[in-house]
Amino acid sequence: MAIEQKITCDVCGAERKEANHWWMGEAGNSFSSPKFHEWDDILVATSIHICGEECAHAAISAWFCQRMDARVGAGRTRDETV
Repeated sequence: MAIEQKITCDVCGAERKEANHWWMGEAGNSFSSPKFHEWDDILVATSIHICGEECAHAAISAWFCQRMDARVGAGRTRDETV
């Protein structure tokens, strides 16, 4: 009996079906930007799962917000970080 792994979008929670064309990503941190690449079953456990363009935009937006918050937290104003 094969074990099926349920995979969901890390942004919206949609469940991946066999025919979906999803993307995978490496979450950016305060020093690196997020990176997206085509689906690879080998990297499922170590990547973020993105179901489409809208969720990719949301993930990038969240990264920008975290980066701006980190800069503001370091004593800069939002105007100084641009």
